[in-house]
Amino acid sequence: MVPAIGNFAAEVDHKPVAEPVAELVVELVEGPDDGAVEAQALEGARLDLAPEDPEEIVGPWQAPAARRQWRWLLASLVMFIGLVAQYGWYRMDDFAQNARLRPYYADLCRFAGCELPVYRQRDLLQATDLVVRSQGAGSDVLLVDVLIKNSGEFHQLFPDLVLSFTDADARLVARRTFRPSEYLAGELKGLRYFSPYTEVRLALKIIDPGKRAIGYSLTIDPAS
Repeated sequence: MVPAIGNFAAEVDHKPVAEPVAELVVELVEGPDDGAVEAQALEGARLDLAPEDPEEIVGPWQAPAARRQWRWLLASLVMFIGLVAQYGWYRMDDFAQNARLRPYYADLCRFAGCELPVYRQRDLLQATDLVVRSQGAGSDVLLVDVLIKNSGEFHQLFPDLVLSFTDADARLVARRTFRPSEYLAGELKGLRYFSPYTEVRLALKIIDPGKRAIGYSLTIDPAS
């Protein structure tokens, strides 16, 4: 059995086994490099590229139509005017006290049927020419004469008048507030509004506050 194995091995050694292997190796070494071929093909393709014209893709640039622009401008203007009108309407009570804006609000209320807020600028009302004197000997009644004036250009409600008496040290001795219903008499009785650029002379009667009251003043109540 052993010789048989040796004979078989010997027969195998005489077969030309290495020649086909050598030929296969030669073919692999000498064959073309597929990666290099592909790289050369890509390089050639890049060299052949040309820049694209944007106009060929999206077309030539065109300016927006003037009509469309005017539509946007007009819409923006209308929105702005609407916002200003809403704000002006919301603040009408305050803005109507402005002498420059009040005429516009007056026209608006005549058109819209709204009620114009009462004009109230007490700094435009003055009390002048104040005179206080006794009604007569033995009388405890004092007569008060005063001139009140509306120097503004709009009607105002008649104000409350505050008459004060002080002593020699300027300390308050007595004070009296007169409502319009108390000091308006005769043709003025029942009036509510003080006409613009108008003067009204008033005559009042009060109880004498005593000998300590040597100073007096009459002012417009700003809160009235």
